[in-house]
Amino acid sequence: MNIKNNRRSRESKERLTSTLQNMIAKVGHKGLTVKDLCNEAKINRTTFYTHYDDIEDVLYQICEEYTIKVYTVFSNNSIEYKQRVRQALSILLEKADFFEYVINTVTALDLRVLEIVEKNVTHSSL
Repeated sequence: MNIKNNRRSRESKERLTSTLQNMIAKVGHKGLTVKDLCNEAKINRTTFYTHYDDIEDVLYQICEEYTIKVYTVFSNNSIEYKQRVRQALSILLEKADFFEYVINTVTALDLRVLEIVEKNVTHSSL
């Protein structure tokens, strides 16, 4: 895949995740369809299914992104511990409403997040 396609792919995923977060803030995700999300994001459904299986897949990706950000902050030993805690909390507070919503509505989220953390801890330990 060439650089242009990589950029377009990344932009499509960013637009989908951003649009989904905005839609959740307004109406939640229950009853939200892929068609609704794609229409709002101005992305073809084929593009959506190239990257995701369903809407919860997008939610998991957003959670993974923020879990990795927090993990990266905590694993940076060049920063004082208290500063790492402040930075991690800042990252989480940035999306507090989103995380509260997802934790309360998405089944098996805790297992998915645990998988993300385990993958990143194992990967960074190699």
